[in-house]
Amino acid sequence: MKIKYNFPIFLSMLFFTQISCEKPENKVKSKVNPTTKQETAACKCLEKYDTDPTFFNEEFVSEFAETNPAKVEKNGKGNYIYYTASWEKDSQPYFLSIESLTHLDNLKKQYEYVFKNKNLTLVEYVQKTYANKTDEEIDKNKALLNEQYEKQNPELDENEEKVKNEMQDTFLDMEKNAYTEIQDLGDYAVYNSKTNDLYVVCGNVFFQIRGQVGPWGKNDRQKGVELVVNASRKIINLCL
Repeated sequence: MKIKYNFPIFLSMLFFTQISCEKPENKVKSKVNPTTKQETAACKCLEKYDTDPTFFNEEFVSEFAETNPAKVEKNGKGNYIYYTASWEKDSQPYFLSIESLTHLDNLKKQYEYVFKNKNLTLVEYVQKTYANKTDEEIDKNKALLNEQYEKQNPELDENEEKVKNEMQDTFLDMEKNAYTEIQDLGDYAVYNSKTNDLYVVCGNVFFQIRGQVGPWGKNDRQKGVELVVNASRKIINLCL
């Protein structure tokens, strides 16, 4: 099969490009959760775990796994290190991972085209990047994806076209009616119900955490949200 395009990477670039091309008058106004002086200090402390959250170990997970043995693994390399944990509790599988932890300065270096000539705060960046898309935005993104895809794959047979469309629809669907803001967690937090990811801003630190309770497709959504929220609070409180 000749399909070469990396849809997740391009989709991220697509949404980042939307930020960089947005007119100043359309900039999202921040709705920031109140943060205490203690929490501010804790947020600053988290910067030492930039790109490698070594605190995510058996001891960290034990609070959630309780007396059940948890398997914790470190994955990735370089600037992309993530940790996963899994255990069973009350005959239900549990999964928890920290997918990334970084800070604003790193994001500015990594996505210069997003922050160039903009006083974009970390909260504004997350609000715009991880937000529900309208039907109009979905259609626009789909057209851009098709345009880029055709440039790299000018000749597709019927099966390849079908695979491409299925991949595209899946990733675009993840951005539609998926995000819910979580109140009183860090400076800003938003949850994606379709990927089970929670994105949290704490001072200049940004981290992504994922959790699931129950098997995929039959998972308990509410318990999954509680798991990632409680784990995020523990991360924020690590240095208190």
